[in-house]
Amino acid sequence: MERIPTFSNIDYFNSKNISTFITGICIAIVIALVDYFTGREITLGLLYFIPILLVAWRCSLLYSIFMIIICTGVAIIANTVYPLNIHFDRNIIISIKIVNRVILLVFIMYLIFKVKNLIQKLTVSFREDYYNVHKNMHM
Repeated sequence: MERIPTFSNIDYFNSKNISTFITGICIAIVIALVDYFTGREITLGLLYFIPILLVAWRCSLLYSIFMIIICTGVAIIANTVYPLNIHFDRNIIISIKIVNRVILLVFIMYLIFKVKNLIQKLTVSFREDYYNVHKNMHM
């Protein structure tokens, strides 16, 4: 009989996940502050992948989704708080930025999890091969 996962038997709230997630939030805030002070001329959008990569690599999918939401929100706030000096409607520009960032960050998260799963499968495969070779040598 298969057990239904609950919060008691899933280790979502261990200290490693929480500390990694808080570290990711702090990195995202620092990047957002630098992004805010550099203005529109210099975009630091790629640097927001650092906390996303950190959390996606060390934590679960749930934490990664929350980090993508936080990084997207912080990046949008950092890039839209100051007044725009162009003739387009401000709401259109903000919505385009939101859509672009969310699509890009979700795609990157997908790639991270694919690479992580591939590395885990290769690690298991190498361990099994090592065990079989080691076992056959001692026969």
